[in-house]
Amino acid sequence: MSRIAVAMCSAGVALFLIGVLAAKNEIAQSRGLDKAVALTNLCVAVPLAVFGALHLLAPQFVISIVPDYMRSSEARNAAWFLGLELRSTVSITVNFSESQ
Repeated sequence: MSRIAVAMCSAGVALFLIGVLAAKNEIAQSRGLDKAVALTNLCVAVPLAVFGALHLLAPQFVISIVPDYMRSSEARNAAWFLGLELRSTVSITVNFSESQ
Protein backbone atom coordinates (compact mmCIF):
# COMPACT_ATOMS: atom_id res chain seq x y z
CA MET A 1 0.00 0.00 0.00
CA SER A 2 1.32 3.45 -0.83
CA ARG A 3 2.29 5.91 1.86
CA ILE A 4 -0.35 8.33 0.59
CA ALA A 5 -3.14 5.78 1.06
CA VAL A 6 -1.85 4.93 4.54
CA ALA A 7 -1.68 8.61 5.47
CA MET A 8 -5.20 9.27 4.20
CA CYS A 9 -6.62 6.29 6.12
CA SER A 10 -4.67 7.25 9.24
CA ALA A 11 -6.00 10.81 9.09
CA GLY A 12 -9.56 9.52 8.78
CA VAL A 13 -9.24 7.05 11.65
CA ALA A 14 -7.47 9.56 13.90
CA LEU A 15 -10.09 12.25 13.35
CA PHE A 16 -12.87 9.72 13.84
CA LEU A 17 -11.45 8.73 17.23
CA ILE A 18 -10.93 12.37 18.25
CA GLY A 19 -14.48 13.24 17.22
CA VAL A 20 -16.03 10.29 19.05
CA LEU A 21 -14.12 11.17 22.22
CA ALA A 22 -15.15 14.83 21.92
CA ALA A 23 -18.83 13.94 21.35
CA LYS A 24 -19.06 11.04 23.82
CA ASN A 25 -21.28 12.94 26.28
CA GLU A 26 -23.65 14.03 23.54
CA ILE A 27 -23.77 10.49 22.15
CA ALA A 28 -24.44 9.05 25.62
CA GLN A 29 -27.31 11.48 26.24
CA SER A 30 -28.95 10.82 22.87
CA ARG A 31 -31.57 8.15 22.24
CA GLY A 32 -32.42 6.30 19.03
CA LEU A 33 -31.74 8.16 15.81
CA ASP A 34 -30.53 11.18 17.75
CA LYS A 35 -27.26 9.30 18.18
CA ALA A 36 -26.75 9.61 14.41
CA VAL A 37 -27.50 13.33 14.63
CA ALA A 38 -24.87 13.63 17.37
CA LEU A 39 -22.29 12.38 14.88
CA THR A 40 -23.13 14.78 12.03
CA ASN A 41 -20.10 17.03 12.60
CA LEU A 42 -17.92 13.96 12.60
CA CYS A 43 -19.44 12.71 9.34
CA VAL A 44 -18.48 16.00 7.70
CA ALA A 45 -15.03 16.33 9.28
CA VAL A 46 -13.64 12.85 8.51
CA PRO A 47 -13.82 13.18 4.68
CA LEU A 48 -12.35 16.69 4.93
CA ALA A 49 -9.40 15.32 6.91
CA VAL A 50 -8.87 12.50 4.42
CA PHE A 51 -8.85 14.86 1.44
CA GLY A 52 -6.69 17.31 3.38
CA ALA A 53 -4.10 14.56 3.75
CA LEU A 54 -4.30 13.96 0.00
CA HIS A 55 -3.69 17.64 -0.72
CA LEU A 56 -0.69 17.73 1.61
CA LEU A 57 0.97 14.48 0.56
CA ALA A 58 0.21 14.38 -3.16
CA PRO A 59 -0.04 17.95 -4.42
CA GLN A 60 1.19 16.91 -7.88
CA PHE A 61 -1.77 14.52 -8.20
CA VAL A 62 -4.19 17.23 -7.08
CA ILE A 63 -2.68 19.70 -9.55
CA SER A 64 -2.90 17.13 -12.35
CA ILE A 65 -6.68 16.78 -11.99
CA VAL A 66 -7.28 20.54 -12.08
CA PRO A 67 -8.34 21.73 -15.56
CA ASP A 68 -5.65 23.59 -17.54
CA TYR A 69 -7.53 26.88 -17.57
CA MET A 70 -7.54 26.93 -13.75
CA ARG A 71 -3.85 26.16 -13.26
CA SER A 72 -1.38 28.85 -12.39
CA SER A 73 2.20 29.10 -11.24
CA GLU A 74 0.89 29.09 -7.68
CA ALA A 75 -1.12 25.87 -8.04
CA ARG A 76 1.20 23.88 -5.77
CA ASN A 77 0.93 26.52 -3.04
CA ALA A 78 -2.84 26.51 -3.41
CA ALA A 79 -2.92 22.72 -3.02
CA TRP A 80 -0.85 22.95 0.16
CA PHE A 81 -2.96 25.79 1.55
CA LEU A 82 -6.18 23.89 0.90
CA GLY A 83 -4.66 20.80 2.51
CA LEU A 84 -3.83 22.78 5.65
CA GLU A 85 -7.31 24.25 5.67
CA LEU A 86 -8.92 20.85 5.42
CA ARG A 87 -6.67 19.46 8.14
CA SER A 88 -7.97 22.13 10.52
CA THR A 89 -11.15 20.05 10.77
CA VAL A 90 -9.79 18.57 14.00
CA SER A 91 -10.38 21.83 15.84
CA ILE A 92 -13.72 22.32 14.12
CA THR A 93 -14.89 18.86 15.15
CA VAL A 94 -13.85 19.25 18.75
CA ASN A 95 -15.27 22.77 19.09
CA PHE A 96 -18.61 21.88 17.50
CA SER A 97 -18.96 18.81 19.65
CA GLU A 98 -18.23 20.72 22.84
CA SER A 99 -20.46 23.70 22.02
CA GLN A 100 -23.62 21.69 21.39
